[in-house]
Amino acid sequence: MGSMTSGSIQRPRLVYLDWLRVAATMTIIVFHFNVIAHDSAVARGIPILESALLPNTLFGVNTGAVAVSVFFILSGASLMYVYGGSEALQIKTFFKKRLLDIFPQYYVAYVSVVLFYLLINKSWADGIPAWKFMLTIIGMDGYSGIFGGVLYPNFYLVGEWFVGCLLLLYLVFPIIRRGVISSPMLNAAGIAVVAVVGYLASRRIWPDLDPAWYATSRVVDFSIGMYFIAYVKRPSGRLALGGAVMLGLLSFSNIIPGTISMTCAGVSCFLLFGWLASLVRNKTANEAVQSASRLSYSAFLVQHIAIVWVIENVSYPVVSIRTETLLLLVIFAIITSWSLLVRRFGNQVKHVLSSGIDGISGGISKAVGKDDRVPSHLKG
Repeated sequence: MGSMTSGSIQRPRLVYLDWLRVAATMTIIVFHFNVIAHDSAVARGIPILESALLPNTLFGVNTGAVAVSVFFILSGASLMYVYGGSEALQIKTFFKKRLLDIFPQYYVAYVSVVLFYLLINKSWADGIPAWKFMLTIIGMDGYSGIFGGVLYPNFYLVGEWFVGCLLLLYLVFPIIRRGVISSPMLNAAGIAVVAVVGYLASRRIWPDLDPAWYATSRVVDFSIGMYFIAYVKRPSGRLALGGAVMLGLLSFSNIIPGTISMTCAGVSCFLLFGWLASLVRNKTANEAVQSASRLSYSAFLVQHIAIVWVIENVSYPVVSIRTETLLLLVIFAIITSWSLLVRRFGNQVKHVLSSGIDGISGGISKAVGKDDRVPSHLKG
C-alpha cells in the first residue's frame, strides 16, 4: 500500500479515496462526452443516441454536478488526512506543495493545447487583450471567465472553472483546518453562513450563473471532507446505508432544493461508494487504481479538449451503444496518453519552478499567518 506524507510523517494511503477519485474522473468524462456529442449532433443535424451509457441526471441531480461535489469532498478529505494532525501546519511548506501540485501540470497542459491549436487551426486567441493572460498565469482564467464582464473572453483553454475554485479553497484551508480542530461547531456555523450569504449575493449579482460554480457553495463540500477525516475517519456500513437512503430520496422526490441537493448527492455517493471501495482487498486492483488516481488531475485538465476534438471529427452518427462505447474507448485512450505526458513533463517543470514558488508561498504564508499551531489542550 502507498503512503501519504506530511513533512516527516508517513501515513498509510486511503485507497478508497483513490477509487472514488477515479470513478469521479470517469463520470465527468462520460458526462462531458454526452453533452458535447448531443450539442454537436444537434448543430450538424445528425442522429444521436439519447439513452446514453450514463444518464445526464443521476439520483435526481445533474450527473456532472454530483461528480464535482465528490471531487471537492475528496480534496478536503485528502488535505485533512495529510495535514489534520495535532502538529503545527507549516504554512509556507503547505502552500509551496499545493502550488507545485497544481501549476506545473497546468502549464504543461496549457502549452500542449496551444501547440495543438496552432497546428490544427493556425491561430490562437486572436484579438484578446494581452493583459488577460495574467488570469491564465495564476490559474484563474476559467473561474473568472464564468462571471463574464470585462474578464471574458480571455485566454482560457484548460481546467475549466474547477482549477480556480480549487485554488481559492486551498487558500482558506489553513483557516478552516484551525476551526475544524479547535472549534468544530462554530466553524461549521461560519461555513454555513458564508455559503448562504455567498449564494444569495451571487444570485442577485449573477442571476444566470450556475450556483454549482460558486466557491462559497463548494467550500461546503470541501469542509465536509475535512470533517469526515477529522471525526469519522473511515467509511462504514451504517453510513453507507444512510447514503443509500438519501440517494433514494433524491431520486424519487424534490424535497431538497438546488445546490443543496448537489452536496447531498455528493456526500451520499462518498459514503456509499467509499464504503464499497474500502471492501476491495485485491492488491493488484488497488495498485492499479492508485496508479490511475495519480492521473486524475492531468486527465481533468485535458479531457474537455480531447472530447471536443474527437466529436468534431466524427462524421458518422452515434446511434447505438456499440458506437458510443467505441468512441468513449478512443477518447479514454487519448486522455490517458495525454495525461501521462502532462504528468511526466509536469514533474520536470516542477523542479524548475520549485525555487520560484518558495517566494510566492512565503508571501501567502505571511498574509495568512504564521505556522498554525493547535493549542496544547487539544492535542491528542
